[in-house]
Amino acid sequence: MNATAEAPTRPKNTRKPEKSAEAVTPAPAHRSESEELQAQALNILMCISSDLSEAGLFDIPGAENAAITAVNIAYDLCHPDECESPRQPLDGIALIRHHLESVGTCLDAAPSELVPTAISAAGLLEHADQFAQRLFSAIGGLPGTLEDLRTLTTYAGAKPYRNRPTPPIRRDPAATMEPGLLSRAQLQLFMEQVAGGLGTVNQTLQMAQTSDEDWQRQRLLDAGQLMVQSLGAIADHASGSTIAGSIGSWVCGPFFDELGDAA
Repeated sequence: MNATAEAPTRPKNTRKPEKSAEAVTPAPAHRSESEELQAQALNILMCISSDLSEAGLFDIPGAENAAITAVNIAYDLCHPDECESPRQPLDGIALIRHHLESVGTCLDAAPSELVPTAISAAGLLEHADQFAQRLFSAIGGLPGTLEDLRTLTTYAGAKPYRNRPTPPIRRDPAATMEPGLLSRAQLQLFMEQVAGGLGTVNQTLQMAQTSDEDWQRQRLLDAGQLMVQSLGAIADHASGSTIAGSIGSWVCGPFFDELGDAA
């Protein structure tokens, strides 16, 4: 999903709450039962996707655009007569799921101040993707899956499963700082700090080797020791504090954690 694309257009006439699903998608008399059920289920998918697009995603780069694109595709599936080149339902549903996946990627990268919005939208995203996945299977398996398709047009069949995990969402920064639970971006920052710090230590020790003054050499060695101590604490924390212990142990000594337990 290109987050720098021009501002997305709003979905076209996607939801009319005052009308029933049948009124939004009138069915010709010659429709078979499977075609009628398919039209109703597609309309439900459009409404669920529309809820996601209206979940306040405008400040999360790329998320609202991807959600609106999913709604527009669902709208076209519900109104093929308005399209110059109508999509096959299975192709359209697969494309909707692709854009829903893009929404999830954008939510995963949401800045910390928008994590509550991302978490709220994640529930809607999960519901939309669940329904799209089940609808794809129900349509693709016809006629043997007619009952599955019929179920999707009922409240019990369309409501979200509550026993499934939510899509991956960026956790609160404080939580991701727990030892051994660093994100890839956080681990990368740690490694950059270690590499940069070791370069400085190397230069400091080189200066100490060439210093003619004992006091200057001692100060350089002290600085090098402090930097190594700090870098060791960073690396140990990134690995789960399994080498010498916590940052407090590295800086204050091996009895630091015991003092905390005693308190």
